[in-house]
Amino acid sequence: MRLGKDRYMDRSGRREQIIRAAREAFQNFGYKATTLDHIAKYANMGKGTFYLSFKTKEEVFTCIVDDELKQFARFAEEAINKYGLNIESLHHYICNLSGYQQQHPLFCKLKQEAEAFQTHEVKEGLTRIENTAFDQLKELIIKLMETGAMEPSDVEFTAFLITELYTALLFKWGEKHDPLSNEEILERFQQYLQPGLCHSNRNKKKEI
Repeated sequence: MRLGKDRYMDRSGRREQIIRAAREAFQNFGYKATTLDHIAKYANMGKGTFYLSFKTKEEVFTCIVDDELKQFARFAEEAINKYGLNIESLHHYICNLSGYQQQHPLFCKLKQEAEAFQTHEVKEGLTRIENTAFDQLKELIIKLMETGAMEPSDVEFTAFLITELYTALLFKWGEKHDPLSNEEILERFQQYLQPGLCHSNRNKKKEI
């Protein structure tokens, strides 16, 4: 029984070692240029040992993307736990997610490769990441609507509108103007979008 458990732990540890090595290799060489020899070298093991855990580098890449999706889910949980179910938690989820993607060396490398070489596996992985981030934003919006923090509306359209606004303020605005801080972006959101999305703001207008 003990032996079986130790073997399982060995397999688990080896798998994580390979994933960490593949991350480093993909970050340095890009997905397309990375070979199994690169991954095995970074993992300090032979290719035969690699095949005990994975069949291809595509399989390792899928695991890396899965790990990133779990990180995105943690961003949403952290925002809710810290700020509650309100517009502020929505704002911090988007900003943390965008900042993570922009600063993460692996993301930057993969985006460059997708644009330059149109690598199918990379484009597919990035699409999964974008779709998951958008779906989690919709889930957060639904929670805000259910608690009354936002007025019920078309969730898909609301998520799209918010995504486009933040993309413009986080990235496009800074191309020709001084970049906005996260606090300034929240102020713009509260000024231009929150009045139409939240019950409390509409009620105040009616009272006036």
